[in-house]
Amino acid sequence: MSTFAEKAIKYFTNLKTLVNLPPGIDIANPYESKEVKGLVRKFFGKYFNDNNKRIFIWGINPGRFGGGLTGISFTDPVSLRNECGVENNLGTHKELSSKFIYKFINEFGGVENFYKRYFITAIYPLALLKKTEKIIIITIQPSYSTPLPHILLRL
Repeated sequence: MSTFAEKAIKYFTNLKTLVNLPPGIDIANPYESKEVKGLVRKFFGKYFNDNNKRIFIWGINPGRFGGGLTGISFTDPVSLRNECGVENNLGTHKELSSKFIYKFINEFGGVENFYKRYFITAIYPLALLKKTEKIIIITIQPSYSTPLPHILLRL
């Protein structure tokens, strides 16, 4: 039986960017980067290399300086380095949601205690970029290997 880490690594490192997007919408796919694929392997190997049942916590699509950069939801390069112990060369920019999440995780008892019981992720794991209006694309993933159609919502 595959571990949670193996399933998550396979899923995230094989995500593909949508090609039929409405005009003016771009997607940042951090998982296309070899460095990010390596960080994903290190992070999941460190905290999810087991078959524990976890409660999933879902957020919206990642920010461009957090999960949209690191490939780890709600985790900017600083939190990935300082809180999770995963060295990276992605810079020192902090994201507000990452600071909030890791403050919460530390109050919970730290990353090891938190990630043993919870998996925090984004409904749509790629960063959406649009100049003039907010758009959220939601994807439903019942398993790590069967993607379903995306739903486009305009706000």
